[in-house]
Amino acid sequence: MVKVKALKNSAALVERSAIEGHENLDKLNTIAMIIMLTVSVLVTGFILYLLKTIRKPVKGVQKQLRKLSKSNDLSGKVDGFGLSEFQDISGAINSLLSSFANAILLIKHNISELTLFKLENTKSI
Repeated sequence: MVKVKALKNSAALVERSAIEGHENLDKLNTIAMIIMLTVSVLVTGFILYLLKTIRKPVKGVQKQLRKLSKSNDLSGKVDGFGLSEFQDISGAINSLLSSFANAILLIKHNISELTLFKLENTKSI
């Protein structure tokens, strides 16, 4: 009889240990889910912040390029703002615009010289 009672006590202890183990496992799962949710929210927020910091300078450069395109004025400049990469892009665009403007001035100058040359040759004939 003593052995049966000892076995029942052991079984009860094992059952309590199993229940406590399940409860602890449930708590750990809940904590893990809270941590994963928190990390997901933080990562999503960080990605949205990066997209905003990239999108704003891109939109600004795009707006200025459209304005320059509509005005047909190569003397305009694209302001560099935001991240340094966008400032570098703006600088490169400004160099390109300057090169185009210089090329157009050179073409105009050459046209003027050719026109003068033609007029001088026409008068001498």
